[in-house]
Amino acid sequence: MTVPAPDALNVPEGLALLLLRDASGRRAVELRTFSAVLGAGALAELAIRGEVELDDRGRVRATSLGSTDEDPVAAVRERIAATAAPQTDEWWVDRLGRGSLADAVLSGLVERGVLHERRPWAFLGLAGAPVHPASSTTEERALREAVRWSLAIDHQPTPRVAATIALLDVVGCVREAAGFLPDPGVDLRAGQWPAAALQAWLLSRDPVTGRALRSSIERGAVV
Repeated sequence: MTVPAPDALNVPEGLALLLLRDASGRRAVELRTFSAVLGAGALAELAIRGEVELDDRGRVRATSLGSTDEDPVAAVRERIAATAAPQTDEWWVDRLGRGSLADAVLSGLVERGVLHERRPWAFLGLAGAPVHPASSTTEERALREAVRWSLAIDHQPTPRVAATIALLDVVGCVREAAGFLPDPGVDLRAGQWPAAALQAWLLSRDPVTGRALRSSIERGAVV
């Protein structure tokens, strides 16, 4: 038996909900990392849909398949397809982490009533950066339960849950999402090339912190 994650959430949306505090709407990781995780999540979602693939040189290519959805993930696929020279997965994580993808994902969740946006007052009465507390936790709770079940019981997550776990593992947030530390003998990143790309990006930004993260990543097809 596999506990299903909510169908309404794609990978970056699920990651956003798991990396935001429900009450305060603040991120569990710093902004640049949050944006990069969602960028890697978009790559994972596209790979699961069969809309991008990784070649033997670690470059991301759009396949002939493409959805008709008009969402931030579909927009990433179009960007990849329109790029003249194929770029590596790490390059795309960096590029997507610098763009507006995270804002678009959060805006979509706000429009659906899953989050709401507010700007806390900051110094001298000026509004601070927006935060995104939960309006509804139904989908988030369902995703957390799927993550917990996959880690504790069957170890056979669905592709989206597998990608979510792998990316959370790279930034050290699996325990917070699941509520416990998974068995250290379980490889949480096997076959997850977007997780490998995120790990490489972290290493390039902060070698000390990056090397402290587990590096048992296998570049290959999404499981």
